[in-house]
Order: sequence, then structure tokens, then C-alpha cells
Amino acid sequence: MTLPDDIIARVQQDYPAQEDRDTALRILKALDAEMTARVLRCVIFAAHGDMGMLKKMEALARADWRDVVMNAEYEYPSDRRLRDFDKPFGEERT
Repeated sequence: MTLPDDIIARVQQDYPAQEDRDTALRILKALDAEMTARVLRCVIFAAHGDMGMLKKMEALARADWRDVVMNAEYEYPSDRRLRDFDKPFGEERT
């Protein structure tokens, strides 16, 4: 499948080096076969432009995608929802 435009734009913003962008897009495309766009947005958001963290979030999503969603969308320890990544980047605020 093709990644949504907002995810591609966020990868380009967060990973300025071409090699890192290519790696991030490869990881997200592989996840895209198994995960929703919401989970992909959570993975890229939680990684904060850090390739090591992106790989950790990928592994976490494969183990239990709900943990990535909690990490990206909810405030700890209150569990108050701050973002809704069913919506594209830039529209995610609740």
C-alpha cells in the first residue's frame, strides 16, 4: 500500500538525511501491511526523529500496537488523551 501523504511529509521533516528517510519509509511501509495509519502515525510521532527510537517503536508495534498508541496519544500518568492519530498530522489535537 501507499503511505498517506501526511506520514511521508512527517518523515521528510523528522529525518533530514536521505539515508535515514529511506530507512524510516522502508520500516513504515513494512508495518503498513499489518497496521493502520493511526499506528504508523503513532510510531513516527513517538520516535521524535530518532532512528534508534523508530526501530524500538516498530518492535513495540509488532509486539502490541496498543502500547505505541498509548505512548503517542495519551499523557502519563493521567491517561488523558492529548492526540488522535486517526487524524492526519497537523489535525491530531483533541
